[in-house]
Amino acid sequence: MLGVVVRLSRTAPVALALTALPALVVTTAAASPPSSPEPAAPTAVFTLDASKGTFSAKAAGGPRVSVLATHIGQGADTKILQAGDERAVSDTTFARSSEPSARSAWAASSKFADLSWADVGAKTYTLYRDGAKIGTTSKPSFRDTGVTPGTEADYRIIGAGKKDTHTWGMTATIPSSDTTKALNATAKDVEAKARKYSKSTLRWRSFIRPTWAGIPKELAKLSGCKYTKGYKYAGDARGFSAKQKNPGSRAGVTGTVNWKSGKITWDRFTGKTRVYKTSNSRLVATRKASVKKIKFKALNKHNGKERGVRMIIDATDPFCPKTGAKRAGIGASATVQMTRGGSFHVTGKHRQAPDHELYMYNYAGKKYKTKTILRDKMLDLRCISQPACQLQNIAAKG
Repeated sequence: MLGVVVRLSRTAPVALALTALPALVVTTAAASPPSSPEPAAPTAVFTLDASKGTFSAKAAGGPRVSVLATHIGQGADTKILQAGDERAVSDTTFARSSEPSARSAWAASSKFADLSWADVGAKTYTLYRDGAKIGTTSKPSFRDTGVTPGTEADYRIIGAGKKDTHTWGMTATIPSSDTTKALNATAKDVEAKARKYSKSTLRWRSFIRPTWAGIPKELAKLSGCKYTKGYKYAGDARGFSAKQKNPGSRAGVTGTVNWKSGKITWDRFTGKTRVYKTSNSRLVATRKASVKKIKFKALNKHNGKERGVRMIIDATDPFCPKTGAKRAGIGASATVQMTRGGSFHVTGKHRQAPDHELYMYNYAGKKYKTKTILRDKMLDLRCISQPACQLQNIAAKG
């Protein structure tokens, strides 16, 4: 056997009511033995009061927090803080976000990074540094002592609220030392790095990973699609890719925020759906789904440092019913708050098929820095069918 042909596809989904698909059951791996509890992390001293958008005046059970210096820049806002014998530089650009649930801040010394964010009612918040899990907490704050002086640390915090899963992304600049001179130099560095970015681009793409896909003959009549028995559909034959040029996708949207002018530009697309005869691989039909329901819009006013946008990706399969219970296609929506320096907060939902990816590109002239926000591999291609699977919350650990 040379390979396995995937028999279901975004380009020919099975649009079934749940009662018509009793065999579609999501299975999970066998339960693993209970793991030992994680060691308790040190308590964060410099924490954000998200309701006010400022750092708390007193550490929990500790000394008062005082502000030694405030720097209001064109790209970022920073403060130098002190509590007892600890000093830290903080980035407060996101602390007063127009979206309260997006509010977050970090404060770092050469020995630690205190992270804090808006409490959305999650039972547990999971934290990652540079892609690796570093701990969990039930509180909306965390102290990371595994930092390296003079470097940057990229953090993700994920928590499931009552309605949505929230992800905060922060890049903390760790000072080389804790002297007043070093902390102020770090604050200037944070501003300079943010200010150098002239624009930020968000790019969402949904794609079909297999090379070929088709509808099983026993489900062909139920799908309502035009081409079923005896036909196969071309997939995108690729994995995740952060390349700017589209490597092949079913649908997507790209939006750019100009940090200097405040202008928003955006574009949308759908890929060609190609149908072939299974017997001889002869191309028999090609169509594109409509882009009318794919959108990108700004949510708040321009201030040069922070912007909120809404992305909607809704593209119906061109060979299948466009409405009703048998409707099938790509569905996703995301609300993204982002700062000029590259921090972000994202919530949203998507169907559990096909694969989805979301990237942020921060431009300094023609050069850009890529940040992976979301890479989500499909559960089952049948999930493209509107009633087959529940929508999944975005959990953007990168």
